[in-house]
Amino acid sequence: MSTWSDDRADYHEPSRAGFSDIGSGDIGSGDTGSGDSGTSHGGLSDIGEAAFLHAPRAHIAVKRAFPDPDFPDPTAPEPFRPPQTPELPDDIRFLAHHGVSVSILAAAALEADTRGACAADLLLARGLLSREAYYRHLAATLGVRFLEFSALRPDPRLAPSLVRADPARLAVLALDGQGKSEGVGSGDGERAAEGKTVALAPRPASVGEVIARVRRDPRVASRIAITTPESLARAAAIHSAVHGLAVARPEYSAAHTRLFASAASTLRAVALFAPVLAAAFFAPGLLMALAGLFFLAGSTARFCAGLFDGVEHPLRRGRMPRGPDWPLYTVLIPLYREAAVAGDLVAAMARLAYPRSRLDIKFLVEEDDAETRAALARAIPGPPFEILVVPAKGPRTKPKALSYAMRFARGDLVTVYDAEDRPEPDQLVKCARLFASAPPSVGCVQARLAIDHAEETFFTRQFALEYATLFDILLPWMAGRDLLLPLGGTSNHFRRRALEDCGGWDPHNVTEDIDIGIRLVRDGWRIVTVESTTWEEAPLTFSAWLNQRVRWHKGWLQTWLVHTQSPRQLWRDLGPVNFAVTVLLFAGTALALVAHPAFLAVIALYAFDDTLVPRLRGLADATVMGAGTACLIAGYGASAFAMLRAARRRRLRIRPLDWAGLPLYWLMMSAAFAVAVVELVLRPFHWRKTNHGLARRRRSKEAGTSGARRTNERGEGVERVKGIEPSS
Repeated sequence: MSTWSDDRADYHEPSRAGFSDIGSGDIGSGDTGSGDSGTSHGGLSDIGEAAFLHAPRAHIAVKRAFPDPDFPDPTAPEPFRPPQTPELPDDIRFLAHHGVSVSILAAAALEADTRGACAADLLLARGLLSREAYYRHLAATLGVRFLEFSALRPDPRLAPSLVRADPARLAVLALDGQGKSEGVGSGDGERAAEGKTVALAPRPASVGEVIARVRRDPRVASRIAITTPESLARAAAIHSAVHGLAVARPEYSAAHTRLFASAASTLRAVALFAPVLAAAFFAPGLLMALAGLFFLAGSTARFCAGLFDGVEHPLRRGRMPRGPDWPLYTVLIPLYREAAVAGDLVAAMARLAYPRSRLDIKFLVEEDDAETRAALARAIPGPPFEILVVPAKGPRTKPKALSYAMRFARGDLVTVYDAEDRPEPDQLVKCARLFASAPPSVGCVQARLAIDHAEETFFTRQFALEYATLFDILLPWMAGRDLLLPLGGTSNHFRRRALEDCGGWDPHNVTEDIDIGIRLVRDGWRIVTVESTTWEEAPLTFSAWLNQRVRWHKGWLQTWLVHTQSPRQLWRDLGPVNFAVTVLLFAGTALALVAHPAFLAVIALYAFDDTLVPRLRGLADATVMGAGTACLIAGYGASAFAMLRAARRRRLRIRPLDWAGLPLYWLMMSAAFAVAVVELVLRPFHWRKTNHGLARRRRSKEAGTSGARRTNERGEGVERVKGIEPSS
């Protein structure tokens, strides 16, 4: 027996016996059933038995005359068959129905099978399909809406635990809408979605599960929407930044705490200010004593601090870590309309003498601030610098931007700088060393702040003296005694765990630094200082100074209202000493700012026209008045002493006009406080913007190339610090 074969079928030549058994009833047109050999091939009379048995052409003729699917014709052309869609994995099969090339999908499936990867991930990673197009096609397949980031509105009533983000499987975000969701998938994500319209961002590996779930129960489609994982992550991040603290720890949030928003806050405001105002008209002697008491307490602290030498928490001078042993450090820099200082800011950050591979520097830019974003894009050289766009949702405040950025921060240590800051290059190194050597209870390190253009105007000189007194004298003295510190708005360095434990920044508090410092201490963390300076820019004019000072006073009032909602609990959390410090910082400062102009007014009226004020009655009133006046004078003296010590440390020159202008400067602070009280009622979350870059541009013209720095062989900026070799 011989054999023939091609790609379509195998052809075997039949034996004689096999074909003789067919019979005329099978292949001929004669009668059936006789089985006679004489008639067995009657249907082949034109071919002949011999030809049938021995000629291959006869075989072909028979096959063409009598086609049989089990006996293929080797010379017939292959019939047309429509192309078959290959078996594709669930994560990309639906794309074939939306115009995506089947051959590309098949190639991706083959490579994914070889690599043990996900086919859709390969398509997206190689740019063969945009992520938005992928999820739009998925939404069309499911018959549901596709939501862009701008259309995602998370439910503000959700606790943070109800916002699920499992990057390995399925991300679920409950939206602010009606309807009860059946859920998609299983586990926490499904329970989180129950009762809400939800946005889903399934990872490609989970797409098949989502499709199957919707097909099993089409009712689910009416209660879900599809978005991209990036959009959902941003929506969850901004939701957490705006509402996280208010939902998780409402007692620490200023979101619902206004001066006259509730009966309790109104009573606290009346209790704080009414006695002062009443005393100004009916008991001036008592007012003098009260003002003098607070002035004396604060001035005593300043005087003691002025005697203090300012030695910080001791640092261990051990061997510096190398390579991956350095902690990853995240630097957050919130910006708004700061294009003028973008270049100087990037240069200052590039001078940080910290291993570049262990840095995570993020510039936080508001969504509508295209000018600053463009200026940064031109200035940054690449990693570790990154521009993070903050969505325009919720209050436009610095703490909201910081809270949003924490969802994307990678560091174990986190610090904050402002747009005009120029930290000393070794500041991160010092703080990392301090955290490594300090007890685990140290959650925050405050660096020193100083003004680098103190000689420009009256306001810059007063600001420089104020900063020198606070950061070079008072705060180190308080830190040495383990007291609660009023943090500065910049150059605070945190352990990430401490930040997360206390709830992070409050987006509704316009002095987030003071607030988070109190919360850290209430939660058991300690705050220390480090002898490293960040140079800042002071306001040049009264209007710029007023904007900044009003925001500070308003934030201090917000913080006081938040943390005195339960004075008894505040006492238990802080202890008696730090509770007294808090009362002195907040209530004492507020009363002093209110009483100071009233005191000066009473003195002036007694001096020029005592008929407008009640006369002093007897020796008792005169004694009280005299004691109050003495305390106030002592307060001036103690403050002047601390300023003098601070000026010597910073080598600041104090002019006679600066001494003479001190009472006027304090009166301006009282005026700013009055504006802050009004704004707390009308616009509690409004952020008064401070413009930067004016003084710095002036210095740049005078200094020429003072900002130049050395570069290494790769052109990267290098700032050498004693005992430390910069690495990249």
